[in-house]
Amino acid sequence: MNLFLNENISIDDNLKLMAIVNEDVLLREELGLTKLYKNSEDFRNIGMKWASSHNGNIYAIIYNNEAIGVVSLSSIDKHKQSSNFGFWIKSEYWNTEIEYSAFALLREKAKDVGIKKFKQREFDNTEKRIINSGKLNIEASELII
Repeated sequence: MNLFLNENISIDDNLKLMAIVNEDVLLREELGLTKLYKNSEDFRNIGMKWASSHNGNIYAIIYNNEAIGVVSLSSIDKHKQSSNFGFWIKSEYWNTEIEYSAFALLREKAKDVGIKKFKQREFDNTEKRIINSGKLNIEASELII
């Protein structure tokens, strides 16, 4: 499987991600989005500002050389070795090995930066779907990675 995470999101990948967010009706519903993005630079800047204000990193999910979604680590606390995570992927990949593998890559990325657990918080529908899938070795009570 040709799947990886890329922190250096290219202009082309940014355009593809913006198109997914604008065109994938199921994903838009799941994320509660009402606004369409018209400018890829604005779309990119929103992500960069979010990452900066949330002490986080955003990674494009790349499958067969095409951006298909985004994962993020935020509110990174190196002292407590914990962070929040975010995740969205094109709806055609929901409940597939690609989705679960992308989340596994996020867990590896978290370990690489010294994160040992994800913080408890209110999860959105995408995150709940992954956590409740039973496909991951994750303890819901502490979300140890």
